[in-house]
Amino acid sequence: MTQLAIIADGARRPHKENPLGLYIAVIKERMGASETTHKAAFKRLVLSEGYEDFIERIIDEWQSIKYSTALRAAEPIGIDEIRTAVARRRKDREAEVVMAKKAVKIIGSRLLDFVMPNGKKLRDCTFAYCGQIGGAISKVATHGKPNELVGKILSADQVQKIVNGGDGA
Repeated sequence: MTQLAIIADGARRPHKENPLGLYIAVIKERMGASETTHKAAFKRLVLSEGYEDFIERIIDEWQSIKYSTALRAAEPIGIDEIRTAVARRRKDREAEVVMAKKAVKIIGSRLLDFVMPNGKKLRDCTFAYCGQIGGAISKVATHGKPNELVGKILSADQVQKIVNGGDGA
């Protein structure tokens, strides 16, 4: 039993069957049964007359899933190619670490210029306000008196150390 789907231009084409939907229906009809029972019932159903479209779709899906594995098995890569790939990934990771350190340094030097929820830069906020913010910024609150401005007491490096878990002193 092939269903039809309407295409945008008004033409009709056969609708591809959905094996997953059929499998779900089989399981729903046998809730509480074992996995083995579900698999056997599904296999019996798709191998019965009238379910050829499901078999074609199952084969298409299986081939899509297994193609890359089969291709790699048919054309295995050599140890030299593996070594090259490992070395390239190591270099990529090292480059990412360097970039991350640069980013942290740049961000750290500008921490006092971050605009806080109240619209002021961190440097112009009081330690009391920092305590109300929560998160990493709340750590700054304990490094000055409530009414003092952060930028008058702490440098960007100190704020960075505090936010990153150090004491900043």
